[in-house]
Amino acid sequence: MANHVTSFITVEFSSEEALRKYTFDVMQYDVHMGINNKRYDEKLHMLCVNYLAHLVEGPFDDSATGFINNFGSKWLFFDDVDFDQNEIYIHMQSAWSPTIKLFELMFNDIKKHDESVTLTARWEDESFCFVGGAYFCKDGCDWDEYVPSSDEMNMFESDNDDHDEFYDTMINRVDEIIDSCKSNSQPAE
Repeated sequence: MANHVTSFITVEFSSEEALRKYTFDVMQYDVHMGINNKRYDEKLHMLCVNYLAHLVEGPFDDSATGFINNFGSKWLFFDDVDFDQNEIYIHMQSAWSPTIKLFELMFNDIKKHDESVTLTARWEDESFCFVGGAYFCKDGCDWDEYVPSSDEMNMFESDNDDHDEFYDTMINRVDEIIDSCKSNSQPAE
């Protein structure tokens, strides 16, 4: 069975106006969430499928092969989409790998509407076989992963209170990856 990978995407727009224009005109968030006879998960599914279809060129192929070719994973779905003044937050699940291709497609599409946009992604395998992060900005992009050591996995698998230490360590590792990705994405001076 394939492991699930949980990803957290944050898209930071240059302004609230740019966010609203993309969220409502391109993603059509208000259209999908305004459907009264559907549950929230059904609305998210429609939003996800329509948004993914928008991102790909040509006909949308919702087969496992289509998803692998277009997004880098044989399936994916949004668990939640939220936003505030100038950021969209997408919480999603995918099969066996982070959807780097999706992150890139999203960033390139949003960049057409807001040149100053940034996209940050964090992910973790459900069994913590790997964690990682990515950063996209107008000057470049980078991503990396970290595979926990056997000592760290022993903390995760132990029956004592080492779980909190393990989770804190993984959060710190991903923070370090994202900081490195941000640094690597900036133009050389």
